[in-house]
Amino acid sequence: MGDDRSFALNSISITGTEGLTGGGNLTTNRLISHDIPSGASATTYNNNDSNRTYIKTITTDKFGHITNVTTGSETVTNTNYYPTAFSWTNGTTAGPTGLLTMEGSNNVSFGAIPTASDTYYGVTKLSSATNSSATNLAATPAAVQAAI
Repeated sequence: MGDDRSFALNSISITGTEGLTGGGNLTTNRLISHDIPSGASATTYNNNDSNRTYIKTITTDKFGHITNVTTGSETVTNTNYYPTAFSWTNGTTAGPTGLLTMEGSNNVSFGAIPTASDTYYGVTKLSSATNSSATNLAATPAAVQAAI
C-alpha cells in the first residue's frame, strides 16, 4: 500500500449529494456548498402596504427552502358602521321606545319594552313596601331586609 497517509488522501473522498455540491478526494482542501433552489433569489417581501395584500401560498422544496410565494389581495369597502345617536322617548303606555341612529347602516328602532309581571319579562319598578301584593313591582334590598 505504501504511504498510508497518501493512500488515505487519494482514496477517501467526500461528495455533496441532494442539496449539496462540491467535494473530491482529500489531497487538498475541499468545499461543500449548499445548492440554490432553481428559480430562487434573495428577495425581501414587504407587506406594509395599504392594499390589503397578504401571502396566499408558500411553496417549499423537499429541504424546506422557500421556492415560491404567491400573494392575494382584497377590495377594501367602507365597513365603518357605528352609532351616531341614541334616544329614548316616553313611548306608549307599554313603556319607552328607542332609536339608534347609525352611520353606514340602517337605523334601529326599539319598540316599547313592556311592564314586567309575574308572567312577563319587562321593565320593573322598584318598591320599598313590605306589605304589597303587586305583581309588577320588585322589592328593593331594603324591603327584603325589613321583611325578614
